[in-house]
Amino acid sequence: MSLPYFIESFVDTGLGNSAYLIGSHETKKGILIDPLRDVDRYLHAASELGLTLTHVLDTHLHADFVSGNREIANQTGAVIGASADAKVGFDHNPLTEDSVIDLGAFQVRVMATPGHTPEHISFLIVEPDRKT
Repeated sequence: MSLPYFIESFVDTGLGNSAYLIGSHETKKGILIDPLRDVDRYLHAASELGLTLTHVLDTHLHADFVSGNREIANQTGAVIGASADAKVGFDHNPLTEDSVIDLGAFQVRVMATPGHTPEHISFLIVEPDRKT
């Protein structure tokens, strides 16, 4: 059985950053994690895959580059998600360990993983909650 989602990575070795596009084969919804400021390659990939970006997420505050989260949100209407502990000053969904992003075919759960930065969060892909 194949997974209900796919992951495409975008690695920038110069900055040491990896961004991830995670999409549903079934719903054609997707999320983008940790995008760089130049968003064209992410938007092109999402378009080629037939995805609608619903969320753009940052794992932490990036001191070494400007995140493309606000540009992605501006161009697609995606909701920005950032750690509630980051206390960012722009419109976003403050994410905590109680947060769940439901893309229909899968869910993204938030885990607090401080270390790299105090507000660092990680994302876990899980099967959707089923009502029985």
